[in-house]
Amino acid sequence: MDAKHTADDKIRWMRDYRGRTGGTLEQARRAYRLARRLRACRDACEGIPTEALEAGVVKELLAALESAVDILDGFTDDDGIAARDRAYAAIAKAKPKGKAHATD
Repeated sequence: MDAKHTADDKIRWMRDYRGRTGGTLEQARRAYRLARRLRACRDACEGIPTEALEAGVVKELLAALESAVDILDGFTDDDGIAARDRAYAAIAKAKPKGKAHATD
């Protein structure tokens, strides 16, 4: 859990959910995971028009960044290497584990 989502927050949220809906513990867990993901998506996409999101702009941006990394691999100066490393780190965060582009 990150700083925004403590274990106590999760327990409190799930108890409230179960109290309001009469749902099972597993249903509360699924609902919590979904609510957390939706909140993260909302926060990450703030400022991006809905139409752009519906059109797949996030996937397009990730694909463009992956293409740019190939170019950045050719840079040997400190700024180019730093930019490449930041790009690799961002791609790794956006990809499921095991699918990130390996760094040198």
